[in-house]
Amino acid sequence: MFGYNHGVSDLQLAALIVVAGVALALALWLRRRTRRTQSKRLTVQVIPPAPAPSERRWLWDSLTAREMQVAHLVVQGKRNAEIAEELTISVHTVESHLKHIYAKLGVHSRGELTRVLRDLLDALA
Repeated sequence: MFGYNHGVSDLQLAALIVVAGVALALALWLRRRTRRTQSKRLTVQVIPPAPAPSERRWLWDSLTAREMQVAHLVVQGKRNAEIAEELTISVHTVESHLKHIYAKLGVHSRGELTRVLRDLLDALA
């Protein structure tokens, strides 16, 4: 059928092609599977320990005037949109200020920020 007869029948040639195709498909599947599992690897972010209250007092002083305004409005329970409207800035600017405040004071949420600021105000009073 193929014009060459080197002792290989058409059936043997067909079987060889099928085996090669299955081997190629398996190799591609394994490669894809390892790529997928590599992309799902867990990354761990180390969060530094929260500063002591005495250190937080000093850290509070490192906030800019606008960051202090935003922090006070958060403590009052205002949402980002309400803060943006009151200070006539964008919501993205409020979010940026909050990121800086969290980093400077070593807090990770609005609730923690509220608790820390109330503790600082109580210590000052």
